[in-house]
Amino acid sequence: MDSNDKVTIYELGFHITTALPEEKLGAEVSVIKEVLEKAGAEMISEEFPKRITLAYTIFKKTQNGTIKLDEAYFGWVKFAVDSEKIEEIKKACDANANIARFLIVKTVRENTMPVKVFNSEKTNTEDDEKKEEITEDDEKKIDESIAELVIE
Repeated sequence: MDSNDKVTIYELGFHITTALPEEKLGAEVSVIKEVLEKAGAEMISEEFPKRITLAYTIFKKTQNGTIKLDEAYFGWVKFAVDSEKIEEIKKACDANANIARFLIVKTVRENTMPVKVFNSEKTNTEDDEKKEEITEDDEKKIDESIAELVIE
């Protein structure tokens, strides 16, 4: 990747249709990663797709009609790429018949998974005292922050 590029960190979350046999998932993930590599992306981390029950039914249009999905394989890839290449990546994901749905968001390079810390010294009363009430303004700021992260 050229140092002059406008490199941004993104995460691509995707649902692969269950019409794809499980033994072909590895090949499909390779196809997705090839799209990213072709755009000049540097892979940071990933999670191999796992079969999940969807929160709501997704209808995916295919060449043979529309399929109804109540389950899908969900996976994600975190990568760094020139921000001008995102449209190319989106078009490739849209064109992939095995991807039921995907979302690309800006993120940070660091791992942001929460780490549980156990402290036996704390009591529930201490936790209750530290809780802050979220105001309507706070909710607006949170919504605006999320909106800035979502790539349309």
